[in-house]
Amino acid sequence: MLFRLTRDGDKNGFQPYVETSASDLQLTEKNLETWMALHPELLFGSEQVLVISQSVAGQSMGDILALDADGCLVIVEIKRDWSDRATVGQILEYAAEMTGKCYEDLEKLHHSYWIKQHSNCNYASLLTRFQTLTDNHECDEDDIPRRQKGHRILVVAPAADEGLMRIVEWLREYGVPISFVPFTIHADTESKDILLELEPLPEAQSFGEMVDSQEWRGDWIFNTNETYAPGAYRKMFDQRVIAIHGYESGPANLTGSAEGQRVFAYVNRKGVLAVGRIVNGQPVSGTTVFGEEREFHVKVVWETIVDDDRGMTLRDVSEEKGYNLPVRCVFARMNRPDAADWIADELQSRMDKRNPGRRGSRFSDPIVGRAWHADGTPFGEEDYRRAGLYVPTEEQLAAWEKADAERDALPPGENLPPEQE
Repeated sequence: MLFRLTRDGDKNGFQPYVETSASDLQLTEKNLETWMALHPELLFGSEQVLVISQSVAGQSMGDILALDADGCLVIVEIKRDWSDRATVGQILEYAAEMTGKCYEDLEKLHHSYWIKQHSNCNYASLLTRFQTLTDNHECDEDDIPRRQKGHRILVVAPAADEGLMRIVEWLREYGVPISFVPFTIHADTESKDILLELEPLPEAQSFGEMVDSQEWRGDWIFNTNETYAPGAYRKMFDQRVIAIHGYESGPANLTGSAEGQRVFAYVNRKGVLAVGRIVNGQPVSGTTVFGEEREFHVKVVWETIVDDDRGMTLRDVSEEKGYNLPVRCVFARMNRPDAADWIADELQSRMDKRNPGRRGSRFSDPIVGRAWHADGTPFGEEDYRRAGLYVPTEEQLAAWEKADAERDALPPGENLPPEQE
C-alpha cells in the first residue's frame, strides 16, 4: 500500500492510497491511451519515440502507433483491466495489417492525428519530425518505416493470465519483438487523487537486440546532449568523463555499465567523436561539466577522439553496417559488436590520417589514459591490464605520482598549471 504524508502545522498524518482498478474509477481505455500517447516516456523511459497516431475507428492498428529511432513501427495495445491470450492474437493481427505500409500511409495517419491534437497550427511532416528524432536530416521517406516487417509490439495491461505470458515468452524466443508492460493504479479513499505505477521498458530494448544473433559484448553509446549546454562534450573529453544533469531520476540514466566496457560518445550534428573505456560504472556527483544541480559523472579513459569534422555520422554507420545507432537514448547498449568494432577502427583511421603516426587520444598531456578505482585510488599497472585498458609506461606512472604530490601540496583552491596536470 502507498501512503501520502500530510502536514498540518505540527501535526503529521498519512493518507492511504489503495490499489484499485480503472473500471472502479470509471477510467476508460481511451483515457489510458491518451495519457500514454501524450507522455510516451511512461512506456519507454528515456528512449525517445515519435507517436504517429492513436486508434482510429474502423482501422486495425492498435491503440498507439509510433516510430522508434531505428524507423521501426511500434504498435501498442492497452487494456483497461484483464488481458488474456486473445489480446496477443488481436495485436498480432494489427501488426499483420501494418505490414507493407509505406511512408504515404503513415503520413496520412500522422497528419490526421496532428490535426486532432494541434488543429493545423505549425504542422510538421512525419519526415521532418523523424529527422529531428534521429538527428539525421539526410534520411528520406524511404527510411520510414525502415523495416516493413518486424514491428515492435507492446501489450499494456494491469494483469495477464499465464497463457498470455507463455505466448509472449515463446514469441520472444523466436525473435518477435513483443513485450508485456504491467501497470497498477492506486487511489485515495475518495478517488480524487490517482497514481499510475508503471515500469517503463528498458531503454536498451530494440528490434536489433531481440532478433540479432550477435551477443551483446559490453558496448555503450552515450549522447552528450548539446541542447542546453553547447560544447559540454569538450569538457567531458577534457575531464575524461561522461556526464548528465537535471534528471529527476538523478544518476539512473548513467547506470548499468561496468569497468572496462567500451563507450562511444555521440555529439548531435557531429556524429560519434570518441571511443573509450569505462573506468568504474558507478555514477558520482559532479559540478565541473554543466555546473548544475543533479549533475553526475562516470569516469572514462578516452582511447580515440577525432576532430569535430571527422565524426562518424548516423548515415555512415547505417549505410556501411545497416545499423541505426540508438542515439535518442541518453546511455544505451549497442547490440551490434561488428558495428561497434567497425566504428572504433574507423575513428582510429580518421584520426591517424589527420595525425600520421599517432595512436590513442588526440590529447598529449601525460594524464590521458589515467584510471581510478571507486574509492578514488589510482590504478596500478596490473589494474590496467585486468580492465583491458592501455597500460601506461613507468615514466607516465611516475609523472602522475609526481603531479599528485605537487597537487596535494598546493594551498586550497589552487590548481596545477595545465601543462603539469
